[in-house]
Amino acid sequence: MSLQPGRSWPSVYRRCDAVSITFTAGYGATEDIPEPIRQAILLIVQRLFDGAGTEVDAAIDRAVHALISPYRTRQL
Repeated sequence: MSLQPGRSWPSVYRRCDAVSITFTAGYGATEDIPEPIRQAILLIVQRLFDGAGTEVDAAIDRAVHALISPYRTRQL
């Protein structure tokens, strides 16, 4: 992370509540979640239910990635 020219980091203090970070994540209500993301969640849950090590793991991974990739704004 870097600063823009003319900007500075905020001041911090040596106490437990010196810095606070607020962010918003998600889509809000359940019905607001796009259908491809819902399908990806169902595939992940099915994989967990079936157990790791099945021969279809790689196919599920590819399908989940394909479903959610249009919604990713930043790779982690």
